[in-house]
Amino acid sequence: MKPEKLHKHDEKAEKETYSKDLFNDYGKVKLRRRQYLTNLMATNKMCLLNNNINTLLLF
Repeated sequence: MKPEKLHKHDEKAEKETYSKDLFNDYGKVKLRRRQYLTNLMATNKMCLLNNNINTLLLF
């Protein structure tokens, strides 16, 4: 008599969770990037308002 495996390896489910994780990570990175660009634009706007060209962030 062979011992039965309690947990069968499900490759499809593994791929699905991997792609979900990847998608979530991508979403987080995208949000962080958008926040970074917003902060950058706000900073540049303040520098321009104060006529301080030396502190203008050029990216």
